[in-house]
Amino acid sequence: MPPGVRAKRRWQFSVYGSIDPSPAIAKNGTLYSGSTVGHVFALDADSGREIFAYDAGGTVETAPALLPNGTMVVSTRKGKVMLLGEQ
Repeated sequence: MPPGVRAKRRWQFSVYGSIDPSPAIAKNGTLYSGSTVGHVFALDADSGREIFAYDAGGTVETAPALLPNGTMVVSTRKGKVMLLGEQ
């Protein structure tokens, strides 16, 4: 935002626990974030609507890495690295 412009909250998405890593935003406007509750969330960046929540089986402390083909890589505190994509 330009200097001097005041921010206004457009939406909020609450989870149990916390979201430590920075979110990643795909070209299509989907926001992806891991969480301390062991889920990876996909949200519509315009509305905040949940698209999906994936149970990663452990705390996700790193930002999801987005690949050009639309899949993403996440890792958990339990030492799992996962490639997530559409079913």
